[in-house]
Amino acid sequence: MEATLPQQKVDSMPRRCFDRRWILQLMPIAILSVMFIAVLTPYLQQQSRNSEAYKVLYNDTISTHMGQHIANSSDANVLHIELLVGGLNTESFDMSLTAYITYIPDMLIDPKTRLLLRPFRLMVGRYSTVVSANSTNPYGPMAAQVPLVTGSLSQYPLDKYGALLKIEAMTGLGPHTGEPAEKLDVLMTFYGVEDYAWDYQVKKLSDSEADRLYVGSTANSDVFTLSGSRKSNFYVYIGLMWLGIWSVTIAVGYIGSMIVIWGRQPVDSPEIFLTALFAVPAFRNTAPGKPPYGCLFDITCTYFAITVIFIYLLTVAVKYIGKKKRD
Repeated sequence: MEATLPQQKVDSMPRRCFDRRWILQLMPIAILSVMFIAVLTPYLQQQSRNSEAYKVLYNDTISTHMGQHIANSSDANVLHIELLVGGLNTESFDMSLTAYITYIPDMLIDPKTRLLLRPFRLMVGRYSTVVSANSTNPYGPMAAQVPLVTGSLSQYPLDKYGALLKIEAMTGLGPHTGEPAEKLDVLMTFYGVEDYAWDYQVKKLSDSEADRLYVGSTANSDVFTLSGSRKSNFYVYIGLMWLGIWSVTIAVGYIGSMIVIWGRQPVDSPEIFLTALFAVPAFRNTAPGKPPYGCLFDITCTYFAITVIFIYLLTVAVKYIGKKKRD
């Protein structure tokens, strides 16, 4: 009887092979990890750069922070104002604006007593304020609502909005008081609120562009365009919502077609289709910004999902009833 060698015993033992299903198991984890890092890293970098509550959108001066007055000697007879842009509202269809006077021209103030020699008025859009010797706080905030002139919520989530803003400064208490009035030069600094949903831009129009776009007189005034668009962070959630609804649509369509068209075994109960029919609208209503029904987002995904689910809900239910009768 031959002796069994140790090497033969090792060779006769069953070898454990690597299960390649682990590769398929690890692939989703790797993809999700890459997506997590790819989304989180630029977001943290952006937040570190935008650590302040606002950013400069337009600047006639060399000031970099709100409340910081830096001017040259040549700007001593110029009115300086700061404007804070924010609060784009798609329901009231306007944009919020707050103006602050930061410097009153020297020619309007007595150099010895620092009293205001001549009153003046500042007009921001359709709002105005008069600064006189009786004003208790000429540097107080002036809130204004600027109506939007372009944009539509029907294009959600690719909607963009624009507004026209007219700024004018004149001496005197009002245009109908009969006193002589002269134009005051204005230096402006626009700041945009670091809004999570909106990104703001400001552009000064030339005289020809202002006459063409603005309805009304643009003499002795400066006209700006204020625009707001969705931020890139906003599209991350919307993109996931869009993919999620289409995933439900494809899954329901695949299951339904396998049952109805290819004669596969029907599901034990068709409640899965009924659940999807209610789940899609509920999930869609979590979209930020309160989009109206029938917007671009619905046209590209929600309507298709509801249609597919509704069709296969009825056809699978009919086949399910037929199966029960045969049984």
